[in-house]
Amino acid sequence: MAFEKFTQRGGRSRYGFAVVTIQASGGMTLNAISYSDLGGPTHIVLSFDKEEQLVGLEPSNGNESYSFPIRETTVTAGNQTWAIATRSFCAFYDIDIRVTRRFRLTERQGVLSLDLQDPLTELKPRAKRQRISNTSEL
Repeated sequence: MAFEKFTQRGGRSRYGFAVVTIQASGGMTLNAISYSDLGGPTHIVLSFDKEEQLVGLEPSNGNESYSFPIRETTVTAGNQTWAIATRSFCAFYDIDIRVTRRFRLTERQGVLSLDLQDPLTELKPRAKRQRISNTSEL
């Protein structure tokens, strides 16, 4: 058996298409392609199709009182992401946030959207760290 070199720097997945991640914390992150496809907005307006289980994302300049601000996150290993605090949206529409899920962003009905019924990946929750006692048993 031959060794295969790991050539991907950093621990994040790299996709060559638009991806939105719904974090277990209830926040959303956009990869660079998603952010660009939305036109690089300062805010986002979210919508929800209950029947089809689709989340719609539309760019905004922040004039709407219901728009969500987008903040740029730190660049790590060449990956740039943008974050949106969407916990209230997820709670209102009872969107499952027990685990982090990634979705492909596609256009539907003229709106960039993600299909909650078709995640690309589902990330396992991190295990809670157990405390290690410094005392030795005698």
